[in-house]
Amino acid sequence: MDIENIRKRFKTNLTSAILIALFVVSVIIIGLTIGAEFSKPFKDGLKDAFGHHWVGKGIIAAIAFLLITFLLAFMPLPNSKKDDAKFKKLALLSAITVIIGTVVIIVFFVWLFFAH
Repeated sequence: MDIENIRKRFKTNLTSAILIALFVVSVIIIGLTIGAEFSKPFKDGLKDAFGHHWVGKGIIAAIAFLLITFLLAFMPLPNSKKDDAKFKKLALLSAITVIIGTVVIIVFFVWLFFAH
């Protein structure tokens, strides 16, 4: 395998790792956001540790994203022509998760606003 093929494979692997990390971090953010609203001790813990619960969720999400991306970038992930369909499904899953997560958080806060 020549250096150009190795470089291309790593770039594709890195893209797959980023898509997986995006999916996982989207779910983490949804959980942290809703969890912080239902658990005052959890929200206060984020605030105490990071200065503000939003900052805490952002730092946790950023660390999770970087860690997942780094770990998966060096693992064999869908990156060949025969795995092209898997790669497209992974991209679609990540995009749908972000969209659904956004809608869930918006609906949750609208509900919270009118419930109180």
